[in-house]
Order: sequence, then C-alpha cells, then structure tokens
Amino acid sequence: MSWRPSGEAQSIYYEFVNDPDYSKTDYVDKLIICLVYEKQYASAIALSKASLDIFNDEKALIPYLFSAIAWDMKGDRAQAIRAYNEILKFDIIPSYSMDQFGIEYTCREFIEYLRDNSYTPENVEKFDFPPKKETFEHKLWRELPVVKTPHFNIYCYPGSTAEKEMAKIKAQREDTYRKIAEFLGLCEDLTIDLYFFEDGETKRKVTGHTGAGWAYGTSMVEVYNEQTKVNPYHELVHVVMDYLYGPSVSAFSEGFAVYLCNLFNDMPSSDKINDGYGEKIKDYHRNGELFTLTDLLSFEIGHTESKPLISYPQAASFIEYAISKLTKVGFISLYASLHEDYSPDGIAGNIAQIEGAFECGIYDIEKEWLEYAL
Repeated sequence: MSWRPSGEAQSIYYEFVNDPDYSKTDYVDKLIICLVYEKQYASAIALSKASLDIFNDEKALIPYLFSAIAWDMKGDRAQAIRAYNEILKFDIIPSYSMDQFGIEYTCREFIEYLRDNSYTPENVEKFDFPPKKETFEHKLWRELPVVKTPHFNIYCYPGSTAEKEMAKIKAQREDTYRKIAEFLGLCEDLTIDLYFFEDGETKRKVTGHTGAGWAYGTSMVEVYNEQTKVNPYHELVHVVMDYLYGPSVSAFSEGFAVYLCNLFNDMPSSDKINDGYGEKIKDYHRNGELFTLTDLLSFEIGHTESKPLISYPQAASFIEYAISKLTKVGFISLYASLHEDYSPDGIAGNIAQIEGAFECGIYDIEKEWLEYAL
C-alpha cells in the first residue's frame, strides 16, 4: 500500500477489519494515515483504537497522532487533547516525515503546539520547525563511495578493512543472499543497503546503535575489521524474514537467524553468538542456566536481562526442534503468526499460538524439546 492515498482507504479498511493482522504495524500505520487524509475520520479513529489496544508504547505514535488529528478535524478538542497528551508521555518521540499533512517532524514541541492550538493546515504552517537533522543514511550516501552487486549497495570508508576485502565481501554476500533466498523460497530481488564501520565506537557515534550488527527494513549495519566480522547470514535473515512475514517474537526471529548461521556453517568457532549452539545448550543445561521456554518468549533477546550468550543458542536449539517437529512450512506458518509483543497478554497469546501448532501444552513442548536437544 502506498504512503499516498488513492481514494480506496475506506474499502481497504473494510477488508482489513474482516481479517485483521495488527502485527503488520507499518501497514496499519499507513492505512490510518490514508483514512485521515481521505477524511474517513471515524474509521481512522476506530482503527487507531484497535491498534492501541495491542501496542501501548512508542510504536503507538502513529495511531495516537492521527487519531488526534482526526478528532481535531471532527471538532472534538477534548478527545484530540487526550491523544496528544498520551504521546507526550513517551520518553522518546521519534521523528517522522509525513508530507501528506505538511508534517516534517513529530518533535515534542510540535505535539505540544497541536495540543494547544489544534491541527489545521494553517496552524501547521505557522509552526516554526527546528532545522531538519540529516539521517546518517543520507549522510553516508553523500560521503561514501558505493559498491553495487545484484542485491547490495555496499558503503564503507576509504582505507577500511572492508574496502580492502571488498572483492571477498561481494562474493560472500551474494552467495549468502542466494542460499537464504533458496531456503525461504524468496523469488523477488531485494536491494539491501549494507554499511560497514571499522569499529563499534564509530558505528555508535554515526548511527546511535550499539553492538556489532543491526538490521532494519532493507538495511544492514555492521562492524568489519580484522578481529570483528559479523556472521553474514544473521542480519540478512532478519531482513528477509521481516520482508516476507513481518516481525515475530524475538526468540523465534533471533533463534532462526542463529539456526541458519549454523545450517550454512560459514563462520569460524570464534563467533560466540552464532556458532555451535548444540554443545552450548548441553553445557548450560548441566549448569542449570537455561531459561524456561516461557521466559525465553518473554523478552527481547540481546538485551542484558536475556543473557545473550545463553538465550541466542537456546533459541536456536528450540527452532531446530520446532522445524523438525512441524516441518519448515509449519514452522514458517507459526513464525508468521507470532507477535513482537512482550506484555502479559502478548506473551500469553504467543504461547497459545505455539501450543496450538504443537498440539500440546507449553511445558510438554519444553520437555520434548530438551529431550531432543540433550
């Protein structure tokens, strides 16, 4: 669905509510925007409310903002002010570009301005937006040379390790793409922006992201030097799976990425996250360090509380068992049905989906998985 309205938002909305999937947050956000632009305010408000019943954090920015605009356009200032105030409770208000409404920023000052003055095109024109901050992607597009392959635009700094090993990188990444595409049945040719940084500190300063690897949309960001080379499969698995099925619960998305890294066996044993999860699981079990399956489904793997050196291999082990039990097709179907939601209701919903797929309770699933893994 295009960002720009086509006059069909209302009919698309009716189709959606007959078979809703609120895990497709980008799709829902776009539909809300188009409904407001096409003056289908009641539908935009209803869709926003349904979305907010599931997501109650910064992911709710679009539903809150455009329901507030819809209430403003309907002349109900009390409801609009309530929605604007909900946004202002967020610790961080992300930046967006929404040219349909002349909105270039959703900074805190702008939300406060709308709350105090109401949304109208005239009021938006009066607001003095701060200078627009250039995204790191646009900055790197402008500053760095690009090396193109059939599926990648590769950016790296002159004189870097990545530049020196570019011939190897090009061949490796195309081979990686081919293997993942064949395994997942991806027939489309994606174009992926791949950014290499010589060290983690430079990556953090430029992108704001910590860690050696990061994937979002159709972009990948990695540290690449003599000592650190991110497994070429891990982040690409996230890109392709998110493209095909949308985000899933972290234990499944991270576990599946590690599982494929091992299946294709393309990294040395020094890779602490991605290699040899089978033996690691046995050691962690002997030491009583494994999470319960319920706990594994309750957090985002990679965060400190998840103990990444344990949770990554543990999740991969469970994914191997799930594929062996459900087949690849059955596993993918389950993967697509799970939500990236770590609220109590979200966790319970994901567990119910898993129990339905395995046709038994979560504790029996965990018992059978451990018998398989150990």
